Amino acid sequence: MERAKIRSVKQKNQRSNLCVIEFYENRDKIEVHLDIVVNSGLRKDLELEAADIEKLIDAQKLLTAKQQCYRYAAMKPRTRKQMRQYMRTKQHDANIHDVLLAFLDEFGLIDDMKFAISFIKSTLARKSIGIRRMKSELMAKGVNAQLADEAINRYYPQDDIIDFAEKAAEKKMKSIRNKIPEKQKSSLANHLIYLGFDTNIVYKVVKKYFK
Repeated sequence: MERAKIRSVKQKNQRSNLCVIEFYENRDKIEVHLDIVVNSGLRKDLELEAADIEKLIDAQKLLTAKQQCYRYAAMKPRTRKQMRQYMRTKQHDANIHDVLLAFLDEFGLIDDMKFAISFIKSTLARKSIGIRRMKSELMAKGVNAQLADEAINRYYPQDDIIDFAEKAAEKKMKSIRNKIPEKQKSSLANHLIYLGFDTNIVYKVVKKYFK
């Protein structure tokens, strides 16, 4: 493939770390980070093979992907599954996904247990759900079953489970108060089961309303 000679290397603007590389040949200009310019020794009149130019473009793509993933992972705890979904959303090449995850691991930004702990606490602060539902939601976010069980055993306040169920029941009863008692009873029981409470808990709570 044809070689190309650099015509100029200019900073894109005063607030940007991107540099614009222009060539003498009839070739599209490229933009790469200043660090890549320095590390690659790019300068005016330097001749590059087409393969070298492709490497510069790939290096910039990887750097951009690292920056995007770092910002996204640093906002709040994420699972590895969520990060892979984000990478696909950003259309990052599949062959660099593992590289990006390894990069985030260097900064301790991907920790499924840390995510599980945060998720359990924040979820219970917003709504009352049982252990089964909590595990299901954790797994849907990408936490494996074993890790989900461990996090729940350590951070789900199981001594308060009746209180959670009663709060959920109280909220549900307000929405079904116009139904006949038999319908209320079945609706309440089904709702608590849907929220992941065990049948013995459901029985105790429903019995409180329908003696």
